[in-house]
Amino acid sequence: MTTLKPDIITDDIADLFAAASVAGVSWTRAKNAKKKLKAVLFDEQGNRCAYCTRGIKDELGHYTIDHVLPKEERGGAHRWTSNDPRDRNCTAGYAAFTFTPHNLVLTCTLCNSNKGTWDARTDRTLDAKPDYVLDDENYYEWVHLYIHKHEDHIQLLEDLIYQPVGSSPKGLAVINTCKLDKIAAVEVLACEQKLKATTEVFEAFLEIADQRKYLAWGTIVGLIQQRFPDKAHEQIVEIGDLILNLLVKAG
Repeated sequence: MTTLKPDIITDDIADLFAAASVAGVSWTRAKNAKKKLKAVLFDEQGNRCAYCTRGIKDELGHYTIDHVLPKEERGGAHRWTSNDPRDRNCTAGYAAFTFTPHNLVLTCTLCNSNKGTWDARTDRTLDAKPDYVLDDENYYEWVHLYIHKHEDHIQLLEDLIYQPVGSSPKGLAVINTCKLDKIAAVEVLACEQKLKATTEVFEAFLEIADQRKYLAWGTIVGLIQQRFPDKAHEQIVEIGDLILNLLVKAG
């Protein structure tokens, strides 16, 4: 995963986000700006999640645009200035950076869901700087792709096990918060490796069906849909249901 160069945010993209901010539209309605940014990030991130580096596709449900510094407040105000990892999902939010392109990266939906409103500023006892910070690598207790090299903070051993590089606190924060160290994350990666060699949906289900003791069946179906994006979802579900019924009867 390469570091993103700040200049990938062109004047056109910056203007679209600035216009959305000035107009006071909600984040969900800034469609033109997000579409333009999404195209650039897919290319620059190599179609990979900014956090787990798993492959993501430009399809509904496969990706999301994440705010590195969360846009919304959450939790009690007495926890907003705490640097305790247990308090970091409680935040005053950074509404001023909602439409700041450099605060945005592409992630898979699972990492985005697990990260939630985790506040990435290193020292929350200090007031946030009014301008978005890109020139201080220590400002964030997180792997920020516009500042840090992912591989300097997170390593993937044998393509399966996530570990921080040199006990990196930034890498550890991403691993723990996005739950990359959990067995489900490891099994998902293992399934993806197995599926690469399959050429048919039926074969794919047989290859990873035994992982249902670790993963929800819906997750397995989703992985196979990702492996065969041109196959109709209904067809994949039908084949999956057939195999699951056979497995259940076989005990």
